[in-house]
Amino acid sequence: MENIVSWVYISEDISTSTFLNGGELIITTGVTSGEREDWLRAFIKELIHSFIAEQLGGVIEYDKAHHSALTDTLYKYLKCSGSVQHISEKMFCHRNTINYRLRIIKEELEYDLSDAEVRFQLMAAYKLREIRKV
Repeated sequence: MENIVSWVYISEDISTSTFLNGGELIITTGVTSGEREDWLRAFIKELIHSFIAEQLGGVIEYDKAHHSALTDTLYKYLKCSGSVQHISEKMFCHRNTINYRLRIIKEELEYDLSDAEVRFQLMAAYKLREIRKV
């Protein structure tokens, strides 16, 4: 996930490997382009929004309700490979504060951070969220 998506290529051809150059997102739909292209772009934006909400909705809503920083803590957790020491240094917080936040993320919000697939999906959601803000 080092390369942020630089553009989206929509294709009705499933052999899109020639278009990949690192940092692109290829979405094959089976729908021919043309008059439906605007609808397709809107649909893709909605898919991205739904994916972000599904993956990060719990921490975002918790932060809004409790004026906390779980969203940023979780992102740093993923970026720092789970190292509480590195997270606390980057966030200028005591390690106990980071451990407390991670406990809420894991136990109350039920994020299974020991599962590599969960961590991958969370990082993908953060990257898509970054792109959407650009």
